[in-house]
Amino acid sequence: MVLERLLQRFQKKLLDNNVNVLSSINGRSDKTKKLAKNSGIDLVNSFEDVALSSDILISTVSPFEALEISKKIWGIN
Repeated sequence: MVLERLLQRFQKKLLDNNVNVLSSINGRSDKTKKLAKNSGIDLVNSFEDVALSSDILISTVSPFEALEISKKIWGIN
């Protein structure tokens, strides 16, 4: 819960400062998609679309997930 609130504050700060925030809808629930859309986050189909559309990529995941997600995104085994 604490991490989730921290991430929400981070996203709000970015949006409040006119930073375009993208997120992938791949694997997300309808509830999560609706919350993201209502918060002003732009939704794209995949992580690859996020990466290709971004000048800077910030992945806001828990530390426990970071390594596996990095491997998945960059195709590292």
